[in-house]
Amino acid sequence: SLSKVSRETVRSLPEPMTINVFFSKDLPSPYITTEKYLRDLLKEYSIYSNQNFNYKFHTVDPSSGKNVQKARSHGINPVQVQVIQEDELKYKNAYMGLSIIHGDAVEKIPAIESKKRLEYKLTSSMQNLKNKVSALLNLKDKVRIRLYLSRELQDIGSELGLEGIGGLPSQLKQVVSDLNSENYQKLDFQHVESGKMQTAKNKYQLQELRWPDIPEKNIQSGSGAIGIVLKHGDKSKTISPVNVKRVPLVGTQYNLMDKMQLRKDINSQLKTLLGINENLGYLTNAGTLNISPRRGSRQQRGQGASAFNQLVQDSYNLSKIDLQQGIPEGLNTLVIAGPQEEFTDYELFQIDQALMRGTNLAVFLDSYKQKSSPSPNQMRRQRRPRYTTLSTGLEKLLAKYGVDIEDSIVMDENCYEQDLSRSTGSNRGGKQPVYFAPLIKNKNINHQPRFMKNLTRLVSLKNAPVQTKNSSIQENSLRAEKLFSSSQKSWTKRSSNLQFNPAFMNPPRDPSKQHSRPLAYYVSGEFPSYFQGKSIPEQEKNATAKSGDQSSGKEGEIQSKIKAPDSIIPRSKQAKLFVIGSSQMLSDQVIDPKGNSPNSIFVMNVLDALNNRADMAELRAKTQEFSPLPELSPATRTSVKLFNILGLPILVFIFGLVVWLSRNRRKKAIQRKFSRG
Repeated sequence: SLSKVSRETVRSLPEPMTINVFFSKDLPSPYITTEKYLRDLLKEYSIYSNQNFNYKFHTVDPSSGKNVQKARSHGINPVQVQVIQEDELKYKNAYMGLSIIHGDAVEKIPAIESKKRLEYKLTSSMQNLKNKVSALLNLKDKVRIRLYLSRELQDIGSELGLEGIGGLPSQLKQVVSDLNSENYQKLDFQHVESGKMQTAKNKYQLQELRWPDIPEKNIQSGSGAIGIVLKHGDKSKTISPVNVKRVPLVGTQYNLMDKMQLRKDINSQLKTLLGINENLGYLTNAGTLNISPRRGSRQQRGQGASAFNQLVQDSYNLSKIDLQQGIPEGLNTLVIAGPQEEFTDYELFQIDQALMRGTNLAVFLDSYKQKSSPSPNQMRRQRRPRYTTLSTGLEKLLAKYGVDIEDSIVMDENCYEQDLSRSTGSNRGGKQPVYFAPLIKNKNINHQPRFMKNLTRLVSLKNAPVQTKNSSIQENSLRAEKLFSSSQKSWTKRSSNLQFNPAFMNPPRDPSKQHSRPLAYYVSGEFPSYFQGKSIPEQEKNATAKSGDQSSGKEGEIQSKIKAPDSIIPRSKQAKLFVIGSSQMLSDQVIDPKGNSPNSIFVMNVLDALNNRADMAELRAKTQEFSPLPELSPATRTSVKLFNILGLPILVFIFGLVVWLSRNRRKKAIQRKFSRG
């Protein structure tokens, strides 16, 4: 049945909304099942909707051309599916998508290949459309879309592999014209001449391409810039329409975005620019996980958070927050993920006062960090990295709020197991337990919070134990909820004695050292300020250099004028704090950018809860496919097996015997009755 948030969404539509569904004729299984499920789902939406909801199915038959052009006009193109015909695996193109029209705005789900999370996709798309229509109708000025394209790049673009770059202005003009029909004619396109290129390149960070001398084509070395800028008021977003790939042995290749990709990116950036999705802040100071992968960064070692960036785009407008420029007032939630450097008192003051103003915090904090890279001589003496306790300053803020992160890492016998093969150095193959990746089972997950209701499993990674300080919690009447914990077979390793090679790790010999450890907490209420009764810290003059950003002179002047508030807010408004002892829970090793894995659902549910969207969190987790059976002791399992093997046949025999005796008794009663006559 439909979730509450889905029913409320269709019940409160302010304008007509039409869903056009396009499915190919005679689809094979399991796609035909998906179509039937979608029909039932839309029928249920219509039951709870007001008069503004309508839907229609269109059968597409490419052989006859039926509804093909109509599907494409709605932005639905065929996708390739597998079909088994005459005992052969074949591929065919099929239409399986829908478009949602609300007023002049359009939202598409171009490929519906399974029932998984379909209700969530539909409801979130409907909500996005409602927000988009409201935002567009309230615009006083048009959104300006400007194409900046250097004349030099336009002249030699084809020599660099950018075929069609000369026709990009007319192509983009057509794309914007098509988008205008879906956005209440609120878009204005213009191709900016090269005379303004230098100013725009610095202001909007346009994509710059450089090329060497090419004598055989009479081309001299040079450079050019290109970019599509969306601007409204003082806000702007930049799209780089050239994809750059560095292919080994081949070199650098350049590809121009096609029309479909341009349309998709402009639509996505338009939502962000107009604030259609809710704002979500991501702290970029103190070496936090990088959400924008760059060559040579932590991202290259699998430690970045670009997958997390992709994951939140459909639901939130993710804004980078630099403490040198301040945390904006009105920000609902700030994510702090894996800082590796120590915060200054001024930076801690900003974080503290943001919480006091009602900005919720999601803190993914490590308890350890790797020591500086050893010299070659040291490398020969030691074969594994060394770790030390990480101290960022956030620990003392969290302690004031009633939460402590221990200086250790949780290991667990109930953990993820990796497959071994000869390529990994194993002669026997099999499974290798990864003790620092605990498998969180259903019984160790707290299902009381709504956003945790349907989660049945998680995988933790390099997680420190998280404890609450009962004195602080009780003194400030805070509500602390443990979200999940490790199993009873877990133990801890101190930061000074860490190693992450599974082959050299074993459980402790003393069983008394093994017990369950809490790994994440969700705290809500009115928090006390860490700086209450203290003087307001001053901003360091060289703080901008510490942030790692190169600021222009004008920006430096502005930053030098930043002052701390005149007074300290001693106690927060109603606010929420999420704390977990691992930044790895947001890393690309764990997060699935499509949002299908349990860990991705958990992270999004936490963010939804912090942003007062618990209904959407509950809907997202509703489609969990993993429903584990209750864990039983070996004795109980043996008893159940014996019952199934022996007990059931005995019960059938007894039942048959009772029936036979009953019939026999009835037969004799009838015989006695008629023998008397």
